[in-house]
This record gives sequence, structure tokens and C-alpha cells, in this order.
Amino acid sequence: MRKIKMNSKTKILIGILVVGIVLFGGYWIWGIYQVSKEKGESISRLLPEGPLKKDIIIEKITGGGWAPLPEKQITPDFRLYDDGMVVYKKYLKPDQTEFKFMIGKLSNSDISELLSFIENQQFFELQDHYVYGNDIPAVSITIRRRGRLKTVVVEGIKGRDGLANFWRICKRLDTVDIDDGIQYNPQRITLFVYLFKQANPKGLSLWPAQRVDLEQASRSGKLIIEKQETIQQVMEAMKDRTMGNQITNFFRFRDREYQIVVKIHFPDE
Repeated sequence: MRKIKMNSKTKILIGILVVGIVLFGGYWIWGIYQVSKEKGESISRLLPEGPLKKDIIIEKITGGGWAPLPEKQITPDFRLYDDGMVVYKKYLKPDQTEFKFMIGKLSNSDISELLSFIENQQFFELQDHYVYGNDIPAVSITIRRRGRLKTVVVEGIKGRDGLANFWRICKRLDTVDIDDGIQYNPQRITLFVYLFKQANPKGLSLWPAQRVDLEQASRSGKLIIEKQETIQQVMEAMKDRTMGNQITNFFRFRDREYQIVVKIHFPDE
């Protein structure tokens, strides 16, 4: 087969054409990725990962705000199971900056009353997503009722968006407190640990949980803890340290700054 000879000018033109095709193709693919990311990012961070487990009938999650946490790092505020078991936050201050997790059981009549209240607030007639600003708190409520499953996410400020019914449901779930409920002591927690390389940690509190080496944990990004003594030490260290209604804050460890996020696992996790 005869070879085709190309002079240097022809080679340069072909080279420029190939580079142009590669750049255009890459830009086109990146543009598609950015559009899909922007459309789905704000709502997806508070949607349950996959279908809600069949034994969960009510779940409330708070997140959003500036630098929101991924959904996998967020501990729900409230989760009710179909056998009546409920794990919930009991708020210790009106501004909800301090809380502890409780566990108890609701009777069938209590569950029916709660679900009827939610239905009477026209929950199933609400849209799936409301946005009233950027970098503000977001609340997700998921309900399973009579074969229906619905999640509503609201990014807004209570009382300023006209969604009075939605916020009534939130208040009802936030104020659940069972007489014979006890403090929930998780059997497992996950620590998400991030190192801030350029930060100045001198003004931060020292990390007091000596059983947990933050430097080592930051290498993999997370650490699963199942020993009760270590869990108690971590939870004591994170006591009264919440940001965005989640258990997260910054500490100094070996003269470096780390962000700690604690994910509490519920009984079904």
C-alpha cells in the first residue's frame, strides 16, 4: 500500500484540528456535567440514599446552610419505625443548639394521631422542593402512609416562606417527647475527619478524646467506632458542639486543625 506523504504545513493543520476537537469535546462533556450537577445538587443532599426502608414511616433531616454536609454524614432529627420505636432529638435549648438523642416507643394510637395530623396539614399536596434563598438551612421530611411515599425538602427560614403547614409538622416532630423514653446510646458511630493544611489552629480547643488519633483517621477520611468507651469519649468531646444542627466542629490536634463530623447510627443502620 502506498504511503501518503504530508509536508510540515499539512501536519501542523491536522494537529491543530485534532486539538480543537479534543478541547471542544471536553468542554461539551464538562458543560453537560455542570448543568446536571447544578440542577440536582441542592435537593439531592437531603434526599434519602435509595428507597426509604420499609419499616421506617416518618423521617426528618436538617441540613443545608453554608458548606452543607453530604447526606451520608447527617444524623436524622427524627425517625419513626412501623413497630412504634422512635429515635429523636430532644432539644435542650429553644435555639436548638443543644440536644440529646432519645429512644422510646409510640403506641398505635399515637402513631395514627401523628400521621393524621400530618395528613391534615396537606403534606401530600405539597411540592417536592421549595427554595427561598442560598446558603440557608434545609429541612427534609419523608412520610410513608397508605402505600404512598413522599419527601418534601424546604430550603428556607421558618415563618418567612409562607409554608405554615410544613413548619407545623416540623414543630410537632421536634417536640415529641415520650414519658418513658431514655437516652439513646448508639452502638456505632462514624467520624469523618478532615485536615486543614493552611489553617492556624492556635485559637482552637484541643481534641480531648485521646483514644482517637485524628491524624491517622484523616488519612482515610473516616473512622467507624464500635467500642462503647471510645464512643462515650467522642460524644463527650463533641458535647455542645453543633453547627447547622449537626454534630460537627473544629479542633486542634498536634498543632494542626481538623474538622470533625459525627454520624450517629440508628438501630437499623
